[in-house]
Amino acid sequence: MLLYGMLEQKGFTFEAYIPNADVEPVAFELRILERGVVKFKLLVPMTYVPTFGVDVGDIRYLESVLDRVVLVLPDAADIGTDHILALHKIENEIGGTRLRHQPIAREGPVNGKLGDFEYTAGLFVEKFAPLMGGAEVLDKWMREARPQLNGLTPEEALRLGMAQDVVEILLENAGNARQPSP
Repeated sequence: MLLYGMLEQKGFTFEAYIPNADVEPVAFELRILERGVVKFKLLVPMTYVPTFGVDVGDIRYLESVLDRVVLVLPDAADIGTDHILALHKIENEIGGTRLRHQPIAREGPVNGKLGDFEYTAGLFVEKFAPLMGGAEVLDKWMREARPQLNGLTPEEALRLGMAQDVVEILLENAGNARQPSP
């Protein structure tokens, strides 16, 4: 899972994570923390796989669920069993509980078919590999953290919707690789 965003309210930190592999459910994982300790996790189903960023409708849905969660929770010091049960009820109503019990795709091709993330990564590599000196070079480049992307790998940045930034950095690197050294 890849951290998408965070919010602090009522003494809690709310962290939203998105999937970044086909073995993870197509859902936000909303973590509720108090002083760095996870108090509860709930899955918020997404309509679309976030291969090149999160869909605007999915963001709005997450925000509406977060609004419900914040209304249910007291201040962090007062959280109790009733509040945890209310969070379970919300997760059940939105379909997150069902997602927890669904079988998830395995790594790699299933029945000869690639998963959404692998298929998209394959298209990206196919398009840009010639600029970087081949698929292996680009594949390695995609998995190395980049300071220009705030320490994210290009692969992670693509999942967060930073495709233009990734392409600009890739083209810059490709240009530097082609220039002869003095």
